[in-house]
Amino acid sequence: MNKTIAAFAPALALSCALATPASAQGTIDTVTAQNPAEMTIVMMNAGYDVELLEDGVGDPMIASTVSGMPLRIYFYDCDDETHEGCNSIQLSTGFDREKPWNEAEALAVSTQLRFAAVRLDDEGDPFISWDIVTGDGIPTAVFLESLERFGLTVDLTVDIVFADENAEEASAAEKE
Repeated sequence: MNKTIAAFAPALALSCALATPASAQGTIDTVTAQNPAEMTIVMMNAGYDVELLEDGVGDPMIASTVSGMPLRIYFYDCDDETHEGCNSIQLSTGFDREKPWNEAEALAVSTQLRFAAVRLDDEGDPFISWDIVTGDGIPTAVFLESLERFGLTVDLTVDIVFADENAEEASAAEKE
């Protein structure tokens, strides 16, 4: 476990156990990628189920869900050795399609949804992401609104990503 996560784990557990309605209303005024544990507390207080983990290179990562889909919050611009002092985060979720998508279909999502950056994995499954620079801190309310808006974008993306597969299922059901 990286030093940052290990250092904040007891405080995170205590803060979650002692969370009161006042803390849920925002006693943490700002969040920053420099403090992943505090960001996790803010999300918990807002009703998200979250887990603070490490990604494949040792940087912090938050696992949660948004709109019923897995959400990963990756931390970037961290110190290469200590994995601390991160400056930005990326909200990311992926969609597991039966049939691979192509680049044109993925690009269509980016043109329809303002903030969604779309990429395809090796199997042609689309992933959307948003990057947020937090620097020394952004208002907690802005962070939580960003999570909410990302969730709305996920909802819209689900409709687009699975439109053809849902149409095929509906057509097959009609024939029965």
